[in-house]
Amino acid sequence: IPLRLVGSEMCKETALETIEAGASLVQVWTGFVYEGPAMVRRINAGLARACAREGVSSIQALVGASHREA
Repeated sequence: IPLRLVGSEMCKETALETIEAGASLVQVWTGFVYEGPAMVRRINAGLARACAREGVSSIQALVGASHREA
């Protein structure tokens, strides 16, 4: 079952923390309202950089990563 966080994700750092904590889906309602569609592009670009930095080909590989390290 996918874990979904609903909140005010407005930056790649918060989205990445949420994903690493175990969420496989992040909703960005508030951020989208205040920042518009460009916010989604910025978050996606940041997550793509995080994948490259970690040496993984998909964000799915980072889901729950903070729990696996502990």
